[in-house]
Amino acid sequence: MVEQQQIDKLRSVFAELKEKAGVDSAGAKKLELPKVERLVARLVEFSGCLGCQDYVVKLTGLLQGLTERFEQLERSDYKALSLLAQDITTHLEKEHQLIPDGYYIGTYIALG
Repeated sequence: MVEQQQIDKLRSVFAELKEKAGVDSAGAKKLELPKVERLVARLVEFSGCLGCQDYVVKLTGLLQGLTERFEQLERSDYKALSLLAQDITTHLEKEHQLIPDGYYIGTYIALG
């Protein structure tokens, strides 16, 4: 299990980034903060999984770097966060059988 200290660090780093980005700013939109917030919650929930433990460490490091240089973020920074979020999402879907948001809507529309 991931140490509680590491989980607390992830939460505090995310809260700091969210505070710097603001609620409705363009930076917050590019960083996809609501999606990242949901991923953080799921990683904490599944902290017993070795894959999730690795992602907690990776995400903490990335968010810390983004927070430190928030004013000078480049396209590659946004892309790195997006790729990590995609990897985490894939892990959660495959290993923990979570389904993406809106999954059943497409099914019901197709069935009419």
